[in-house]
Order: sequence, then C-alpha cells, then structure tokens
Amino acid sequence: DLQKDTINLQDSFKKSTMKKTITILFTIFVTFVSLAQNKDLVRANKYFERTFYVQAIPLYEKILKTEQNLNAIKNLADSYYYSNDMGKASKNYKYLLRVYRKYVDKSYYLKYANTLKAQNKHKEANDLLKKYYKVNDLEKLASFEKDIEYLENIEALGERYSIQNLGINAPESEFGAIQQGDKVIFSAPTKEDKFGKRFGWNGQQYLDLYEVNFDDIHLGDSITYMFSKNLNTKLHEANIVFTKDGNT
Repeated sequence: DLQKDTINLQDSFKKSTMKKTITILFTIFVTFVSLAQNKDLVRANKYFERTFYVQAIPLYEKILKTEQNLNAIKNLADSYYYSNDMGKASKNYKYLLRVYRKYVDKSYYLKYANTLKAQNKHKEANDLLKKYYKVNDLEKLASFEKDIEYLENIEALGERYSIQNLGINAPESEFGAIQQGDKVIFSAPTKEDKFGKRFGWNGQQYLDLYEVNFDDIHLGDSITYMFSKNLNTKLHEANIVFTKDGNT
C-alpha cells in the first residue's frame, strides 16, 4: 500500500508539474502574441498618422483577425476610404456603425454614405442619412429631403449629358489639366519607376507632368509625353501654372 501511495503521489506531482509548465508556456505565448500585436498597432498608427495608408492597411487587417479594437477598425475603414477602395471602406464602416454606433461621430455616417454613393447605392445612402438626421438633427433632415427632391426633379428631365473617360486616361489618379497653347498639360503618376519610391498614401508612383496635343485628346491611340525631364524630382510634380505671357 505504501508503494502504491508513493507511485500515486509521484504521478500527481508529475501531472501537477506538467499543468504548471503548460500554464507557464501558454502565458508566455499569450504575452508574446500580445506584445507582437501591440508592436503592429504602434506601427500601423504611425503609418496612418503619416497618411501612408497602403502600409497601414495590412497591419490593421492582421490585428483585427485576433482581437477587436475600435481604433484599428476606424483607421482601417478610413485607410480604405482615403486610398479610394470604396468597397472595402463601405464594408468596414458598416461593421463599425453596427457594432460601435455609440462611439462614433457624424463623420462616419457621412463617409459611409459616400462609399455607398460611389457604388451607385444612392437610395441606401439616402436612407442611412435620413435615419441619422431623424434622430440627431430634424432641421438638417428637412433640408436633406428638399435636396433629394431637387435632385429627383433634375433626374426626371432625362440624361442631357454623358460623361466618359478620354482615350488618354488611365486607372490611376489624373488631375489638374490646363490648356497651354496647342497642348493639354496634366498631372499623373509617372509611367516609370521613380527612383524606386512609391507614394505611401495610395501605393501609386509619384506624380509627374504630362502633355498631349489638344486636337488628339479624343483619340483612343493618342500618345502622352512627359512635359519636362528637368522638372523631375523624387517626389511630386503637379498642378502646373504659367504666367500670363507663358514664359514662366
């Protein structure tokens, strides 16, 4: 009996020791994961504050796979919004307003509505804002309903204009077009790798100035040229302005 008791005591001791070891290892693992997540969150927030949204997005996505974090969800949604990925921004704003409605301000309703409009979900966007104004701002609700009625009256007149891309347009950001003489000059991401750098905001190449003959802008095979190789730094060149005499 004494031998059996000794064996049982040894088994109990081994099991107890094993449980303690597992507990310690689990605690170390959880601590390690927590520290890693905190490090990722700090990095993501730094990227976000610097408007490097394309770098912040994967870090926020990684964090939110294992934990709920209000700040991370807000910043993730905004990162998609500001980098013009309206589908993913819409998905995250929807979740944010469903789960954390009490902790967000008016701006998130407006941004969510904008993402819906960008996806041609105008009725859904208007219904969202109506519900918000009905609870928070009755005066704004009346004004908003008048705006909707005004737009519906314009729409009822039919499509008097059509808007479409030119043959020279690309999927990336293009803006700031002006006519100078027989040329149209505009800003667009460079077509070459600009010193190995990309713009942290949207992950596109940095901007350069391009030109195209005015008479050719409607041609599908029209060619654009770099406006000036001398105006070509490591960062952006955009929004060109000429003096009245055209010499500067």
